[in-house]
Amino acid sequence: MFRDRILSVTEDVMLRWRMIVEEERKIRHTFSQPDLIIAATALEHGLMLATGDIEDDRKTGAAPVNPWTGATIAG
Repeated sequence: MFRDRILSVTEDVMLRWRMIVEEERKIRHTFSQPDLIIAATALEHGLMLATGDIEDDRKTGAAPVNPWTGATIAG
């Protein structure tokens, strides 16, 4: 049912994840690791990130959107 709708966590996604971790470490900001992997996947595939926390996810460089309010902040 979801076979064609699930994105894999690839080596490129993990490289992107690591780059985000290192950038945030420089400014002493930490994220939930699952949230970072989701953001890295969105970035790697050029997707918007549906989230309830657009302020925090914006810091990853992703383009978050809150689907419940329609709020967006360009990454």
